Amino acid sequence: MNLEQIQNLISDVNDMLNSDSIETGVKLDSIVNSHKLHSGYREESSPWFISNFDLGNYLAYRSHHLDSRLIVSYSSFRVEPQVVEVKFTLYSYESEIDTSELIAFAKTLNLEVWGDYSQISIFKTVPRIQNFLSSYFPKINFKVKTKKKELIFQTDYINNSVNHLVYGIACSIDGEAPYGLYVMANLNHYKEYDTIEKLLFSPNPVTRLYAAVTLEYLDRKSIYKWKEDSNIQMKSIFDENIKIEICNGCSYSNMSMKDAKILLQRGMENPFDSFLFFDN
Repeated sequence: MNLEQIQNLISDVNDMLNSDSIETGVKLDSIVNSHKLHSGYREESSPWFISNFDLGNYLAYRSHHLDSRLIVSYSSFRVEPQVVEVKFTLYSYESEIDTSELIAFAKTLNLEVWGDYSQISIFKTVPRIQNFLSSYFPKINFKVKTKKKELIFQTDYINNSVNHLVYGIACSIDGEAPYGLYVMANLNHYKEYDTIEKLLFSPNPVTRLYAAVTLEYLDRKSIYKWKEDSNIQMKSIFDENIKIEICNGCSYSNMSMKDAKILLQRGMENPFDSFLFFDN
């Protein structure tokens, strides 16, 4: 599927979403040229749905069901809505997953397959658009030194621009710490400081900000000092005007990365001072 075909499919889907006849006619998925469920369209059109966020001038996220258990998500980047990466996730309600059907589907689209207990995710990157994204934030190719497979999966997840992350210092929507913060804590626990520094160049803006404030914290605690080559990127991140979603206590809002850092640092030297699990 070339870039023009993708753009045409996106346009078709947007036209359907804006029409009054959403419950009738053929529903095409903009990526895999397949049918959507009506529930998927309803979710996309609901402003409160967490997997459907337009964060302003840079990133937007979409998610919908292809069937009762298969969800497709994708992100658009910058001024022109370009698909950067697509994620398909199959959820199972049983103790074991029969992956044969999904893997067969993945092979037809040349997808990368990940397995993780109760779910399986497969990814497809559109090369031409990925190159466009990489010109702003280079794609990170590295292997985490630890043998913990879970940590590799977690790091890959927060580095992926298609995954919607929330920046914050308190509870997230499910009552736990935001996932990006959780992964940064794990990376710190296993002393993967070099990995944290590489995440300064993540295509995911929330991950970049998490990495920068984590390195600030580690430096102030005299645990790790980022390399001189990263100075420019650190300053750039703290001055970015890309809009992200933040949680401040149980309050959620969208604001620029620059404003988010300022807001969440009021009253403390670093927002992560309130998390004891960051200490070694």
